[in-house]
Amino acid sequence: MSEEDEFLKEIREAFLFEAIDMLIKVEDLSLQLEKTSNKGEIFSELARVAHNLKGSGKAVGLDDISSFSHKIEDFILAIRDKKIEGHSKHLDLLFFCLDVLKSDIEKLSQGENIAFDYSKIYKAISETLNQTVNTSEKKPKVDELKEIPKSKEEVTPEPVHAKKKNAESIRISKDKLDTLLDSLGEQVLLQSMLDQYKYDIEAKKDFIQKTITQLSKQTIELQKQVLSLTTVSFGSLFVKLERAIRDASKICLKKVNVHLTGEDTEADKSLIESLADPLVHMVRNAVDHGLETEEGRIEGQKPVEGNIYLDVRRIGGQIWIDIIDDGKGLDPDLILSKAVSKNIISSEEGSKLSREQIFQLIFANGFSTKDTTTEISGRGVGMNVVLETIESLKGTIQIDSHVGKGTCFRLKLPISLAIFNGAIVKIDQTKFVIPNSDIYEIIHMDQKNQVLLNNGKTGLRVRNQIFEIFNLREIFKININQELKESSKSLFVLSNKGSLKAFQVDEIVGIQKIVQKPLREELKGRKEFVASTILGDGTPSIILSLADFKKTG
Repeated sequence: MSEEDEFLKEIREAFLFEAIDMLIKVEDLSLQLEKTSNKGEIFSELARVAHNLKGSGKAVGLDDISSFSHKIEDFILAIRDKKIEGHSKHLDLLFFCLDVLKSDIEKLSQGENIAFDYSKIYKAISETLNQTVNTSEKKPKVDELKEIPKSKEEVTPEPVHAKKKNAESIRISKDKLDTLLDSLGEQVLLQSMLDQYKYDIEAKKDFIQKTITQLSKQTIELQKQVLSLTTVSFGSLFVKLERAIRDASKICLKKVNVHLTGEDTEADKSLIESLADPLVHMVRNAVDHGLETEEGRIEGQKPVEGNIYLDVRRIGGQIWIDIIDDGKGLDPDLILSKAVSKNIISSEEGSKLSREQIFQLIFANGFSTKDTTTEISGRGVGMNVVLETIESLKGTIQIDSHVGKGTCFRLKLPISLAIFNGAIVKIDQTKFVIPNSDIYEIIHMDQKNQVLLNNGKTGLRVRNQIFEIFNLREIFKININQELKESSKSLFVLSNKGSLKAFQVDEIVGIQKIVQKPLREELKGRKEFVASTILGDGTPSIILSLADFKKTG
């Protein structure tokens, strides 16, 4: 690649990075159009962004992106200057155009090949622009546009980008970098002091001990600051969720007010990206399942407009996300009846469940309270995938609901995916790590509490619940014939992830912060092994996923 091509590639990547940020801002502005009476200022800001995309796209050789941005700019200005009506159908078309533009820019930033074809969208925009203010002509049907491909299927002979995915970028404030450099300077100073003391260890032992303590504190502080470099705010995700609620409310013909708090809360970028799909599904469910129809709300003596609240906050070392609706609430009797009818659970098992455990049945694969499938719900697969995703992020979901009043889903997740608290367990001389989020309880139980299960395996009875026993020594074939102490025979780590399981271990060494590292290639075939780490004593260890140990029989 020539120096000129390398330069073009660099400025193109910089443009794509900036363009995605601009389009997130555009989406936020677009949503404000339906809430404010001062639309002129918002349309002007939207037009400015489209104008910038048009000029910058042309400058980096993305002529199709530039032309499409130009069309969008003309469309926005026509609505602002009242050359066409700014009714919801035109806003739908504008939203669709912005969706297509954002999608294509994201594909380009990921190195995908794109052959642009906006002809049908151009036609829809042109037909709309040619209408007069009082025309009775047919308005554009966005649903028809959604059926067309956003780009041609054939591969272009000279693709815009190579197929190789570009390195990810993240925007970091200068304040964060300055703080990081200050902390690094402090650490270098403490290290220099230790270097001086090493020549007279006996005389300087008090100073050495004090310096090591300071160095430990500074390392923890430096660790926090490095992790903060990969954090971003929930603001962009909130825009996506608000848009999903708007679209769902139109499909369901419901009026919905959205209340957002905590947009400035920060978390790991990869965590927020992983949360996008499950949260979109949950807010769409809140509109479709949670909120009543207008007639239903009137009958319940509620305002016609339903409310959905999204609240994100940091509690200790966790992120808490609340998704609340003021709808009809979850009916535990209906949920249990549906679960029994779909053979998800037996009547006998259901009769022993608490209210909270019944609510958890909505996460079962195949569960749905709807008898018909709609564009939004009814397939019985969404919430199962939501729970799997949240658990893979070492998180949990709690449900609180009251019939006639509404429902609150509370997600609890770690701030960072790279560092977490874990229990170190020992099997013979081998140590494994179990994330704290996987552990329901650690317990000593005598053999008299063990029962024989229908599948011939052994179970553990704990407060009227039966946990299937998984003997990690046998599973991993570690010194199987060794005679165990009585204490080792009775020590169990309980988990309720997926199903009730009891993991028999020899010893709990302790709890410590775990820095997650990738697995070696030869270990990636086992689902129970999620990652590796280096323990405090310098020994390598495997991080286990208790949810991925499958029930037998």
